[in-house]
Amino acid sequence: MMKGLFLTLLISPTVAATDMSKMPRGGLNSFDFALQQVVNEKKTKQEMVIISRDHVNRIVTPFQSPSLKLDSVQGVTFKQKGNVIYLSTSSDANIGGFITEKGDESTAMPVLFKPMPLPPQEIMLSGASQSTSTQAARQFEKSQPRIQTIAQIMTMLAQGNLPTGYSLQNPNGKYLPVCNQLGLMFDFHRGQFVQGAEYAVAIGTVTNTSGKVQELRENNCFRDGVVSVSAFPYTKLYPNYKSEVFVMFYRNKPVHSQTKTRKSLIN
Repeated sequence: MMKGLFLTLLISPTVAATDMSKMPRGGLNSFDFALQQVVNEKKTKQEMVIISRDHVNRIVTPFQSPSLKLDSVQGVTFKQKGNVIYLSTSSDANIGGFITEKGDESTAMPVLFKPMPLPPQEIMLSGASQSTSTQAARQFEKSQPRIQTIAQIMTMLAQGNLPTGYSLQNPNGKYLPVCNQLGLMFDFHRGQFVQGAEYAVAIGTVTNTSGKVQELRENNCFRDGVVSVSAFPYTKLYPNYKSEVFVMFYRNKPVHSQTKTRKSLIN
């Protein structure tokens, strides 16, 4: 059994693979909290988010290093780790506030938490405004060399985190991957879609429907506009095993199926 994230960069004739097998597993199944602009840029509709009253809550933000400013409610504690905020409260009172990028007050996300007697909650926050989110995503994407950025984006998504400025959405037909490999069944229609400034990532599943071990060949997901393909936690799947598949696209490059003019000598 092979376990880990295998990242294939499809940005040059040379295919590179990175084994990130020591990463902790993480899912992307969480609540999407989208802020909507109303009236003007200075007024936003504040959506109420249900959290646990007596247990810690995990809040995944679109900021790289979030800073949380909350109402003065007794019994509320929180700490920040990466782009995640862990918040606990023993009070029934609603908690309002703002989340910003640490050291940058130009982008703020209003939040309103409603404590209830529930198990620990994981909440995925996506939004602020479209323009500020795109700006934050672009700054994140340009903060390091392109290959490192691509690898970091794919790693964060596999861990269940959103890169700075990225938003979690429903599958986008324009960026729906076309993966074909005998013995494997791919499903992106019931998956997820994560969008940044220059890049977008379609997330789906792959299941081994055959009676023997199958190894995912990432190149079978390639078409024009695809930057990178990765799978987590497995690329080598035993019968009935399932893994997540991440296919990254350039957002501003036309996407269409690749026309093959030469048959491979090995496939």
